[in-house]
Amino acid sequence: MAHYQQHPDWLWDAVNPSDLLENSVNITQIDKDADHAFRLNQAYARCFNSPEGKIVLSHMRQTTIERALGPDSNHDALRQLEGQRQLVLRIEQIIKQAAQHPE
Repeated sequence: MAHYQQHPDWLWDAVNPSDLLENSVNITQIDKDADHAFRLNQAYARCFNSPEGKIVLSHMRQTTIERALGPDSNHDALRQLEGQRQLVLRIEQIIKQAAQHPE
């Protein structure tokens, strides 16, 4: 089986590229993965829309997205902060997706 990069937002990640070559996409597996993604989005929303979750997400935003490193910061510190920012932005994106498709 070939290794391939997965992206959690793409439903087609449920399909193994070798299955596409054989024209035998497993629709049941895609449905299960879509259901899993929906349930996961809802779990994120419930967690971070709670009063405590909002406090935590606000703190995460303040310490990552709203934080600036000084001009003396090295590349490793910049890369680390950028990774943290991406994680917080991803959580916020998941919460928005859940709000667009409520239970």
